[in-house]
Amino acid sequence: MKKAVLFDFYGTLADIKTDEANPFLWQKLADWLAANMIQDISPEQLELEYFALCEQEVALHGEGFVLPVVFRKLLGEKARDEAILSFAEQFRELSTIYFKIRPYAIPLLARLRSEHYRLALVSNTEAILTNYDLDHCGLRDYFDEIVLSSEVGVAKPDPEILNRALRSISVPSSHAVFVGDTLETDLRAAEALRIPCVLISSDPKANSASRDLPVMLVKPSLHDIYAALTRLLT
Repeated sequence: MKKAVLFDFYGTLADIKTDEANPFLWQKLADWLAANMIQDISPEQLELEYFALCEQEVALHGEGFVLPVVFRKLLGEKARDEAILSFAEQFRELSTIYFKIRPYAIPLLARLRSEHYRLALVSNTEAILTNYDLDHCGLRDYFDEIVLSSEVGVAKPDPEILNRALRSISVPSSHAVFVGDTLETDLRAAEALRIPCVLISSDPKANSASRDLPVMLVKPSLHDIYAALTRLLT
């Protein structure tokens, strides 16, 4: 039976910091809308409309499931999908202060693939932005499956998002390990399926966070993560 490693993304394999309140962002986005003859709007008004729409959609659908609708409303209901995607890419690029792949990420994924583990990425995220990050960071091709919460309509700690990843790679939960960085989403989702968890965290509560589930608290290093995975997958 094949074995699998499921990974969280942000905080586990990559770190990101964004600033959606930067006036430069809204000036450039307003310029983009004007240049593409979509609408003529001031940066200040565009920013106000964006945050108002986000607030409305979050109230209706919750965090992490709103941006495609928000962007479509900003550009107008008749906007083409290509224009919305291009706007989202501009938004992500201009709002990102830094995006860094963790030093261990590629060596770890490459090693696991060379040892024939099935790999899946499972992330609570707005897919319209995360797909941009994945396309530009060099990690996408390491995974057999990528499951993003806004695309499947369910998010951690709901275990169904892990179930979807496991079904797509044809590996039962008894042959999988999850690697994440948060107690309340990553660990709880793994716990619900009784999947052992490698938690990249300095929180001392993590070791005792689950009474029945094997949890290994590790430092963010290739050696420590790989050693924990080897132990749990043996």
